[in-house]
Amino acid sequence: MAQDFDGRQPSDAVVFIRVSGDVHVDATQDWEGPESFEDMEIGTGSGFLVAPSGLVLTNHHVVTGGRTVELIQGREVEVRTEVRRIEVAVGGGGRHGRFEAWEIGRAHV
Repeated sequence: MAQDFDGRQPSDAVVFIRVSGDVHVDATQDWEGPESFEDMEIGTGSGFLVAPSGLVLTNHHVVTGGRTVELIQGREVEVRTEVRRIEVAVGGGGRHGRFEAWEIGRAHV
């Protein structure tokens, strides 16, 4: 496997991303809601460490909240997710550490 000058391997640049936040469920048909759930895991993904400063590159959908309409028990409900915390584990199994992260930019293509 390729190594750079300090003995690190390319897999050391892979990060695992865990996103936590709030989930809000609002009725769009007859429903007893709304309901809210706080501090839940709302997404996971991967990315790459691209700078020694800790800059990580990932897909936008990994670290953003959103709105969807879902069928729950045969009823349409709107589900909104709101990101509160992004955590990255650096290196396979997080062997280089776990860190809190935040979104600093995005590109639209």
